[in-house]
Amino acid sequence: MHHLRTILILCAVIAQPAVSETGRNVFHTDYPDSLIDNDATVCIIGDSGTGDKNAIAVARALETMHCSQIRILGDVIYPSGIDSADDPKLELRLLKPYRYFFEHNIKIFPVLGNHDHKSNADAWLNVGKTNPSIHFPNFYYSDDWNGICFFNLDTSYYEKIYFITERHPQTEWLRQALAAQAKQCRFSIAIGHHPYHSSGGHGDAGWLLAWFFEEELIGKVDLYLAGHDHILADEGVADGTHLLISGSAGLRGRLKEPSADKRFAASEHGFITLQFSRNADDKIVGLYKFYTLEADGKGGFTELKEAWQGRIVGQGIRTESGD
Repeated sequence: MHHLRTILILCAVIAQPAVSETGRNVFHTDYPDSLIDNDATVCIIGDSGTGDKNAIAVARALETMHCSQIRILGDVIYPSGIDSADDPKLELRLLKPYRYFFEHNIKIFPVLGNHDHKSNADAWLNVGKTNPSIHFPNFYYSDDWNGICFFNLDTSYYEKIYFITERHPQTEWLRQALAAQAKQCRFSIAIGHHPYHSSGGHGDAGWLLAWFFEEELIGKVDLYLAGHDHILADEGVADGTHLLISGSAGLRGRLKEPSADKRFAASEHGFITLQFSRNADDKIVGLYKFYTLEADGKGGFTELKEAWQGRIVGQGIRTESGD
């Protein structure tokens, strides 16, 4: 098994040439808005794409949170993604439930999950081109909000063996993106579908995905957000990287053995919010809150409560060179 892992890792490294040697961060957008000065709320949901009454209840609850933007952590459309930008499932399971946000020009930033790859994942590129409220320029991309930077990834590339040719371009892009943003980024957030550690039914990342996390993300960014397990969880901190799961905006899963550093876990429908401020040392501080809700079975909810919260003091991007 050790030799097989070595061969697969080497194949992932040599399968494709490097994306660029210019150091330029492609698939990147600089936004002029400040997430601090504007008192913004980033709303974070995962595995939302059922379109059922529970998913609609989460969408209705989000309407009360004054979201400035929404991050979707994959499995945007169940059970098998979309075939085209005109696929009726897109309307039924995203555009209609979240119509309030589209009508109010609140931008949505998705990453794809394993279920989104079961049909025509390329269709999402056309969705991003034709719907101005959905920011999806590529399967991996970054965006910066005056020093608060997001790195949005497709973790299915490392979870499924048949994505071997897609892994290296994304890994090279991520290395270049982190290096390009290192000086101006004061609070760093990576987003993907699959968690590194999880107290949910899927458990911790498999060896190949864990290898990617440990080599490329853990210890380099302040926060990693994931879904996949249909729970809400604060899985603690790994080498300075906080690990949060928001995967219950549509489906609700089961809890298993807690991860080694678990601080909070709930098998409830809900979401995370993230707000930013500056402390006395002029560091950017992220306040995250977990919210759970009781769906009423009719597309609404009877109770919305704050279940857990925590704070992260941003350190920016930590590179191997110590920058």
